[in-house]
Amino acid sequence: MASTTLLFLLLSAFCVAAEAQQRGSNISRGSSLTPTSNSFWLSPNRLYAFGFYKQGDGYYVGIFLNGIPQKTVVWTANRDDPPVPSNVTLHFTSEGRLRLQTQAQQKEIVNSASASSASMLDSGNFVLYNSDGDMVWQSFDLPTDTLLLGQRLSAGKELFSIVSETNPSTGMFRLKMQHDGNLVQYPVKTPDTETYAYYATNTGGVGDNVTLHLDGGGHLYLVNTNGFNIVNITDGGYDNENLYLLRIDPDGIFKLYSHDLGQNGSWSILWRSSNDKCAPKGLCGVNGFCVVLDDRRGCECLPGFDFVVASNWSLGCIRNFQEEICKSKDGSTKFTMSTLENTWWEDASYSALSLSTQEDCEQACLEDCNCEAALFEDGSCKKQRLPLRFGRRSLSDSNILFVKVGSPEVSRQGSKKELRTNILVISVSLASFTLIILAISGVLIHRKNLLAYKKISETGNVGLTEDVALRSFTYMELEKVTNCFKEEIAVAQQRGSNISRGSSLTPTSNSFWLSPNRLYAFGFYKQGNGYYLGIFLIGIPQKTVVWTANRDDPPVPSTATLHFTSEGRLRLQTQGQQKEIANSASASSASMLDSGNFVLYNSDGDIVWQSFDLQTDTLLPGQRLSAGKELFSSVSETNPSTGMFRLKMQNNGNLVQYPVKTPDAPTYAYYTSETGGVGDNVTLLLDGGGHLYLLNTNGSNILNITDGGYDNENLHLLKIDPDGIFKLYSHDSGQNGSWSILWRSSNDKCAPKGLCGVNGFCILLDERPDCKCLPGFYFVVESNWSSGCIRNFKEEICKSNDGRTKYTMSTLENTRWEEASYSNLSVPTQEDCEQACLEDCNCEAALFEDGSCKKQRLPLRFGRRSLGDSNILFVKMGSPEVSPHGSKKELRTDILVISVSLASFALIILAISGVLIRRKNLWAYKKISETGNVGLTEDVALRSFTYMELEKVTDGFKEEIAAAQQRGSNISRGSSLTPTSNSFWLSPNRLYAFGFYKQGDGYYLGIFLNGIPQKTVVWTANRDDPPVPSTAALHFTSEGRLRLQTQGQQKEIANSTSASFASMLDSGNFVLYSSDGDMVWQSFDLPTDTLLLGQRLLAGKELFSSVSETNPSTGMFRLKMQNDGNLVQYPVKTPDAPTYAYYASETGGVGDNVTLHLDGGGHLYLLNTNGSNIKNITDGGYDNENLYLLRIDPDGIFKLYSHDSGQNGSWSILWRSLNDKCAPKGLCGVNGFCVLLDDRPDCRCLPGFDFVVASNWSSGCIRNFQQEICKSKDGSTKYTMSTLENTWWEDASYSTLSIPTQEDCEQACLEDCNCEAALFKDGSCKKQRFPLRFGRRSLATHVIP
Repeated sequence: MASTTLLFLLLSAFCVAAEAQQRGSNISRGSSLTPTSNSFWLSPNRLYAFGFYKQGDGYYVGIFLNGIPQKTVVWTANRDDPPVPSNVTLHFTSEGRLRLQTQAQQKEIVNSASASSASMLDSGNFVLYNSDGDMVWQSFDLPTDTLLLGQRLSAGKELFSIVSETNPSTGMFRLKMQHDGNLVQYPVKTPDTETYAYYATNTGGVGDNVTLHLDGGGHLYLVNTNGFNIVNITDGGYDNENLYLLRIDPDGIFKLYSHDLGQNGSWSILWRSSNDKCAPKGLCGVNGFCVVLDDRRGCECLPGFDFVVASNWSLGCIRNFQEEICKSKDGSTKFTMSTLENTWWEDASYSALSLSTQEDCEQACLEDCNCEAALFEDGSCKKQRLPLRFGRRSLSDSNILFVKVGSPEVSRQGSKKELRTNILVISVSLASFTLIILAISGVLIHRKNLLAYKKISETGNVGLTEDVALRSFTYMELEKVTNCFKEEIAVAQQRGSNISRGSSLTPTSNSFWLSPNRLYAFGFYKQGNGYYLGIFLIGIPQKTVVWTANRDDPPVPSTATLHFTSEGRLRLQTQGQQKEIANSASASSASMLDSGNFVLYNSDGDIVWQSFDLQTDTLLPGQRLSAGKELFSSVSETNPSTGMFRLKMQNNGNLVQYPVKTPDAPTYAYYTSETGGVGDNVTLLLDGGGHLYLLNTNGSNILNITDGGYDNENLHLLKIDPDGIFKLYSHDSGQNGSWSILWRSSNDKCAPKGLCGVNGFCILLDERPDCKCLPGFYFVVESNWSSGCIRNFKEEICKSNDGRTKYTMSTLENTRWEEASYSNLSVPTQEDCEQACLEDCNCEAALFEDGSCKKQRLPLRFGRRSLGDSNILFVKMGSPEVSPHGSKKELRTDILVISVSLASFALIILAISGVLIRRKNLWAYKKISETGNVGLTEDVALRSFTYMELEKVTDGFKEEIAAAQQRGSNISRGSSLTPTSNSFWLSPNRLYAFGFYKQGDGYYLGIFLNGIPQKTVVWTANRDDPPVPSTAALHFTSEGRLRLQTQGQQKEIANSTSASFASMLDSGNFVLYSSDGDMVWQSFDLPTDTLLLGQRLLAGKELFSSVSETNPSTGMFRLKMQNDGNLVQYPVKTPDAPTYAYYASETGGVGDNVTLHLDGGGHLYLLNTNGSNIKNITDGGYDNENLYLLRIDPDGIFKLYSHDSGQNGSWSILWRSLNDKCAPKGLCGVNGFCVLLDDRPDCRCLPGFDFVVASNWSSGCIRNFQQEICKSKDGSTKYTMSTLENTWWEDASYSTLSIPTQEDCEQACLEDCNCEAALFKDGSCKKQRFPLRFGRRSLATHVIP
């Protein structure tokens, strides 16, 4: 077996003095600078300067290196402002402001409180101080494009490149230290998503306070919130005498620069984030691609495209030809295809075809009007729309890009003379044609008017005058068309004008407000016997509802009224009650728009509320479904209330369908756009022509759900139907027909999950979904499939006393269910699978397929018939209960026979019992008379006690009668406890007690098991407070507070509202109740280190170990039920990150409301928000009569304990999270490692180290020698190396070398001043810095626990 050797650099010198305080110049109020004289303030070392520097014809204010020949700018104030002229002045004013004055204008340079002095430090940091000498502002907190030695880039901060070496304004690229711990480069003005990233340290998830550091020797690295180095970007070790700086250059690559102070040379590059000069995304703009020529990069445009601005590549390229209609009337295309080889582009294809030749791909794009480019590679043809992004020449990609091009516009390189000639010819032709048309039109109009007037004089029919004069109407005509003037002129005004305050609607008259195009209406619509308020299409024969207000309220009666009140509120009044319809500020007017959007406006005409923001089940053209928003299906076509399904535009950019009341997790999804990760502001849009697509925050189309191109004259809408499928509908405005479906999210009508409820499955009958129950089950509500199915048989004990099962198995073929098996067996036949489930009391169903037998518990979910699945489902069944479909006559007969039989049997038993009891009593009285021993009277009379017996059992009558009452009754206000008398309140079963328990010389308040020999504490109040003395008292006060009083101080025990009474329950839960009997506080909600039967550990909650068995304070370890559904153990005071975890249930991602449960029989499991068991941590099945509890022990391992209630023995461990007692991380602190001695964990220090506190291993280890300077002047080292074999440590190495021997590894560390330890194994030498963490003895070198 190979050995692992750890080598340590024994630092044997001591830093004799702290670092000298950094020097800085002292700049007082009243000082000033000008660009032409006294233009900067120097640092004491004369290396850095703060002041004006020249750029072009003007000046900027900044910090620059003045002590080297090349004046290098490292920071610029107000970088995006234009440069200032030479007559400007920078004042450090008498009020302590740094103010730039130019041409009668003033601008603050720094945003800070008033400063008393300023300083340009030797580090390159410009600082302002208050009168106390405290720093109030520093340039290091606001980096521009550069990081200096000792400067940090904190979480959330960014560096931005400059435009060019002669323009310090914000450029095209940025370097961001993200909150998730990842250091990433992006183009500017893009979201922080992978799509746009072109460099990353891949350290996401390590924490939210990671910082980027640049230290001496050019060491660039990331440090987490605990001060640990998590990654070395550069290894450092360069000359400490040199200058170093980190900069993100205008080309988008960030680089580490070095300058030798002893030379007059230029800066040299030690390291760069990428050697590929075309790596930065967006360098060449849209439709442009990057190429490298003679090691210099350049940009080119797609064929048929030119740069928007030839001198600025980043603006991208546009077509140099005129866009035309895709195809002629005869179906032929007007475009040709141009090719471009060996390029790489972002994959934003809307269709991918498998084609054999590039010619087929070219033709497929040419014939598709949506296709503007196609990429062909290895038989795959990916169709794309413009613009194309992030293009670059890539010789390793043997692909061909086809680009659709048309007839070129007037060439930019063509002859100007030819152009002028063409314009002249066209202009003369158009002028001549216009004169001819005007002449002909004049003659025709004149002749028509003469004919019209002639007709008028001949017939007197004013109907013909509409072409030449206003139309006149008689009184009778007006009366007829207005229905006796019942339709008032105001209606016409509402169609095209604003709806003013004071307007109202009722269901039976004046029931809606129309849009100007008379297509949409806002108002009452009838449903059943009542009315709803909504928006509906009134301009087509089928009145189609597209939005409903307060959809989950019951319908209103015909007497309801909608008022647009004088205060500007939209208020529904019904039966004396009022309800707001739009939750908005006061509105001045309203309008039903032609788009189907109902809008409220303020007095300035700004929208304060619109129905488009509160979608129900429908999306109209022009309407958006924004990130985080949802559509919810209706219950049915006749019930607009919220139904069973939802369509969500997730914040991660994914459009997903789920059942309602389920978490946003893949387990529940049944449709997805597969666009997760594209950004956090993606929206779903529906445009005219039925184009349904997703748009990102930059306005780029990221996915076409439908291609559009339908008739723009038709009506279109998107709706999630009651069946759970969302569909694109179209209605021909010229026909009186019904809606037609253009597209649907799924053609499988059984696809929506949850359609048939739990234990039900979906089948298709004549293309319609239908639901069935498992064998032995029936629907909870026959008319409502979604209610699910329950057993029609009675549950019994699994097996008889002789071991035989009481169940049979029923089979169901060709169905598919959610995979939630707790055991997966490999068995040869279906009979073996059936028998395996039958004999397993935990198994309620088993799915057999291809030799695999998956055991499951009920309920089963998301079932459906699947003829493509050749499986068999076995379902465990018992004796049926009264069948809901059985014969009532047979049922009555059975009941009569059973009743008569039971009555007869009962009479016989009573007769026999009476005889036996009489004989026993006669025998007992005979004994009494013979012996006089009252001890035998317990069977026939009350037990008598002497005074001495009573005095003995009550300890001199100290335990008062009231204590007995408290055990089984409520605890009332005014009750109290003390540690030495009346110290606890018992539960009715006398098992649990709430009160004082002794620990050392004091007392804690908690809950403990009092009914077993070992007093076991299961909960402690205020555990981190010191123990209280014997004089303390707990009062349940007259105000209903639980208050601990000790030495004149008071402390609340339960943080709750006032309680009326309390109770110690049999479950071990101590509860406070209100006067209504409602629970206002319970100990079960605030677990410490223990979970009892029936208690839950909710999402986000934790158990914390105790310090020791004799100290209940918070210890070193925690067990957390995470919000992502994972149950994880960590050391305390560490982030919830995999680096620190040492146990996990591996259930992350199953939902955000998972809970940990402990039930009878020792069954420990995880339950999701729907009540489904997602994982069994223990299988249970232990003795139900025993006591069980779960506890995270001081050693960091959580364990399931059992206590036999019939024995006086100790607790036994049934299960533990880990068998390795050295597994808990942090057990031995930093620089310490764990070993097992006689199966007990023990801690040791590294060679040359001692424990900080010998009695407390977790305090870790520190050096027992003085630190010295690494090397002498002659270059020799002052250290030696010590070795330690067969240990494992966290891998935080900053350098890994491949070297043949451990001696080489030892020497490599010894000669490296940054190296403090090195781990050698199998030719790999990993150099590390202190502290080392999570150490343990590991004799098996290939095992990492």
